[in-house]
This record gives sequence, structure tokens and C-alpha cells, in this order.
Amino acid sequence: MTINPKLFGIAVAVLLFASCSQPKLTSEELHKKLQEEMIAVQEGGTIEIPAGTYEFTSELSMRDVKNVTIKGAGMDKTIINFGKQTEGAQGFYIKADGVTICDMTIQDLSGDGIKVHESKDVTMRNIKVEWTGGSSSENGAYALYPVLCDGLLIEKCELYNASDAGIYTGQSRNVILRDNYASMNVQGIAIENCSFTEVYNNTCEGNACGIAFYNLPDLIEKQGTNVRIHDNIIRNNNHDNFGNPGAIVGVLPGGTASFILAGRNIEMDHNTFSNHKTTSTGIVSYQLTERPWEDSLYYPFTTGFMFTITFMKTKNRCFQTPLNVWVS
Repeated sequence: MTINPKLFGIAVAVLLFASCSQPKLTSEELHKKLQEEMIAVQEGGTIEIPAGTYEFTSELSMRDVKNVTIKGAGMDKTIINFGKQTEGAQGFYIKADGVTICDMTIQDLSGDGIKVHESKDVTMRNIKVEWTGGSSSENGAYALYPVLCDGLLIEKCELYNASDAGIYTGQSRNVILRDNYASMNVQGIAIENCSFTEVYNNTCEGNACGIAFYNLPDLIEKQGTNVRIHDNIIRNNNHDNFGNPGAIVGVLPGGTASFILAGRNIEMDHNTFSNHKTTSTGIVSYQLTERPWEDSLYYPFTTGFMFTITFMKTKNRCFQTPLNVWVS
């Protein structure tokens, strides 16, 4: 078949004109459009956020719709900055089963990056959350903040400069955290009152604490248990603790690789710890906080903890990484 060059040129010109004739939405227009879509979206729908850098002044929220995907054009292609936010406590608030959030960067939140609340089968993938001004107690507490969820996958995300935790999973069950990178946060990864959780292939470096697990009293979900933390790289977590001194995170000294408080059936194996000025592993009771509790079912001590020391091979020599264990 012979292509007519003249007709081909006309077709190309029409396509170019059509693409150029659609103006890019302003930040305000895009926010309005996205919020309307999050209200109107049907089960199984997809909400796309185009490439570009945008400034949003209020949070986006979605509730009570199943199996929706919210996706950008890619990490570092879709960038949403909340530095001038005046409304809402976080960037995204989601309460919806089967939601997938992926492929974007979120910056400079006064509160949390993405909060997912009371939801099932949640996926967060290929998301960067960062505070571009560096580490500050004025930054939001959590970059990714799922709480009271069942079925949670967080993978291939990057988290920087959160004043509490890059990834925080709270009172949730059936959790997988893998292939993430957390740096310059108070805690790289924090797991609180979670059960049946697996944390692997993550890199935590330059935080005050690399990975922490807590069981805290007086919460809805009691006594998280059955957690495996393995095959992670935990190194150079010697940042000063810049978190709220009145919060639980305030008890963490900078230079802590991992920290277990009142854990149940925690297994740590095949992790690589290196260059921490305080401790490789702190295993402590809740009594360290010197705070009272009213929960009659709460047990403040760690039980069922198994730790396997990582071996490394360098220049054909095997040596054991230094292990300091702080027990309280």
C-alpha cells in the first residue's frame, strides 16, 4: 500500500493541532477535577493524574468505593506540592477497599502524605513522599500512613524527612512492606500493633532509627504479633531525633538500627546492619517510656523474639557484623 505524503502530512498536522489545542489544567482546576472524580468514581474505575508539577492547597479524599486505582504518570513525573496547604490534615485521605495508589511524588505536607483508614486490600506503589526543606520538626509526621487496614502492600516507595516515620503501619493485619527506600526520617519504617507482617528488601539509611516495631496500650487493635523482618539493609542511621519529644518516637536515640518495644513473636533474620553509633537492636519494655496505661490486656514486655545475625563476605573473608543489643 502506497501512503500519500500529502494526506499523511495533513493527518500529522491535525493530530498536533488537537494535542496543542487542549490547554494544561492549572493546579486549582486539576484539584477540583480530581476531587470531583473521587466523589463520582464507580467501582473498578481509574483516576489519572497527568504529568507536571502542581500546587494543591487542600487535601484530596475518597470514601466508600471499591477497587479504584489512583495513578500518576510516574514518580518524578507527576509532582504534587502541598507547601501552601490551608485545608485538610494530609495530602490524600482514603477510606476504600481495594484501592491502589501509585506513580507520583508528593511534597511538603503540613500533615501526613497519604492516610488510608479502615480499608482492605490496599496497595501503595512507586510513590515518593518528601519534605524538600530537609529534616525539621515542622514536617508532617508520616509519609505513608495506613491504619486499621487488613491486607496491605507497600512497595517501591521512597520516603524522606518525615518527622516520625517514612512508612508507618498501624493496627493492621496481613501487611507486606518490600523494596522501599527510607532516608532522613526519624524512623525509616515503623510498625505499630500490627499482626502477620513481613518486611523485606527495604533499605533504611540516614534516619535516626532504621526499623521499629511497637505494641502500645489502649488501642483498638491489641498486641500485634507474628512479624518477620528479613533481608533488609539498615545502615548509617545516625541522624538526630527531630521528632516530637512528647510522642513515643521521642524515646528513640539517634544511631539506632532497629528497635522492638513490647513485641510478640518477632523474627529478624538476614538483615545487614552497619555503622550505628548507639545500638544495632534495642529490645525494650513499654515501662521504658515511664507512662501509665489502663488497658488490662496489655503486656509491656517483649516475648518470642528471634534474632539471626547477618554475616558478610569481603575480600574472601567472612566476618560477623558487630552486634549490640540494648535490653530493657
